[in-house]
Amino acid sequence: METRQSEHLRIVSDALWYKANAVVDKRRVFQKPVRGTARQHRWLLSDVFVCGICGAKMYSYGKTNGNFRCSASANGQCWNRVYCLRERTEPKVLETVVNEVLSLAGVRDAVLAHVRKLHATGGSMEAERKRLDKDEKRLVAAIERLTAAIETGDGSVKTLTARLSDREHELTVVRSQRHDLEEQAKAKTKLPSAAKLLEHLEAVKGELLGDEARATVILRQLLAAPIRVVPYMRVDRKKVVPRLEIDLNLVAAFPPPVADPLRRSMLDAEAAQPTLVTRSLLVDVFYQPQLVQHAVQIVERRRTGLTYKAIAEELGLTKYHMENCARVCQMMEEQGLAEPYFRLTEKPDKVSKWCSKHWLKAGHRKTGGRRRAS
Repeated sequence: METRQSEHLRIVSDALWYKANAVVDKRRVFQKPVRGTARQHRWLLSDVFVCGICGAKMYSYGKTNGNFRCSASANGQCWNRVYCLRERTEPKVLETVVNEVLSLAGVRDAVLAHVRKLHATGGSMEAERKRLDKDEKRLVAAIERLTAAIETGDGSVKTLTARLSDREHELTVVRSQRHDLEEQAKAKTKLPSAAKLLEHLEAVKGELLGDEARATVILRQLLAAPIRVVPYMRVDRKKVVPRLEIDLNLVAAFPPPVADPLRRSMLDAEAAQPTLVTRSLLVDVFYQPQLVQHAVQIVERRRTGLTYKAIAEELGLTKYHMENCARVCQMMEEQGLAEPYFRLTEKPDKVSKWCSKHWLKAGHRKTGGRRRAS
């Protein structure tokens, strides 16, 4: 077969070509033959929603008005039996992410100043260049070892040839990325103004709240790690509730002229990392009863020196409700808690309301088991 290079027909760089193909390959559902519930791939939080205790995926049970539960708890491999209502969890996650994206509007001047500094010093590209040089040296050494092994017949030739082909492909990708980096260094990138940056953030908000397919893609770009569901015990030890731990890296919310230098600078372990674009959040996805809501308000007012009687008059609470709230407040004060919930790190001995009255006992069948006898 004869081939001919036609550089004039090129419409994208090699680096972009390999990057696009990697994204397409990653989207393949059946990269390896794995049995499972394919329906999970339809939801907004598929593959990014995990148990905070064991790390297993949170699966959506129930076709309508369903809930997320730890997939490992269905067969008794995990003790985390809290559940998150889908109709409450997905809107709450999107609302939280949208608020954090819009919060970047308040720091956009600081972000632009940081990016200008990176452009002036060349620090962001230097970190990327060092990483690529290190990867190239490693791959060249690996190729030389594999070539020597093939020549000496040390090992299976078929296996060594396959590994050699993989390393050569990786080396080609690394060299294309370095070439692309050099071209970017030559070009003068114009940074957007603060007003244009605000327009871009508003557009990202619209995409998150619009089409679910597009929102799913953006959400995965903004997450620094999978969303974790962690169980919290109420201070009176009568109920366990779910909370979400969300780690965000909001670099992807910016346009490429701003996002690329920030992303490259984060690869440099020696450089000071900007905290303007990272967030670690704890989000409630459960209904908080008035007893707990008022208890938090009462504790805050108690610290100012007000008596229970004065607080009851201020909040308009009945004597009976105030007595119940006071018991919760006393527990919080005795345990030194600023809120009426504390995180569980091990399985509790007994909880009267572990998740709901319809709790399904684990270990009896794959979908959750039979109902507990009342």
